[in-house]
Amino acid sequence: MATRATYQFNKKDAESVTVYHHWDGYIAGAACLFMNATENGEKLTAESFLDANKKAEITESHESHGDAEYRYTINESTGMIHISAREGWQNPQWLHVAVVHCSAFLYDEVMMIEKKLLQVREENQKPGKYSATLTFIEGRLERVRKSLQVDNELLEVQVWDSEKEAVQ
Repeated sequence: MATRATYQFNKKDAESVTVYHHWDGYIAGAACLFMNATENGEKLTAESFLDANKKAEITESHESHGDAEYRYTINESTGMIHISAREGWQNPQWLHVAVVHCSAFLYDEVMMIEKKLLQVREENQKPGKYSATLTFIEGRLERVRKSLQVDNELLEVQVWDSEKEAVQ
């Protein structure tokens, strides 16, 4: 089953660009999409996101997709990401989840991957056991570390009371 999401990129001196992605819209999936966009040292922008995630498509706005389960609003100048999740389908409410800097968002993903890597390595200590999962996780971890080198200063997670405060 698909977890749909929209990603709105707010630009400093231009109109915002909203992107729709049909798959992997949950938070860990979005982190992977952001990693794809920043893995070669690029900043997280609508352009880098679209270039790196070929199934992503430009759309009119967050509201254009009534089936989306997550909304990500990215301030391209500051790197801050506001995350909202849908609650309910009849009269959906958008719940404020968090506002986090892109580097911190990817850093959390690194921690999760490293934990999984340790688990897989322990399983692979058994004689004659090899896992393609181990190679995949090590590769993914390396990509995240590369992405984090773009912005060495990890900012602490900040949470605001309203979406308006979050994206300014």
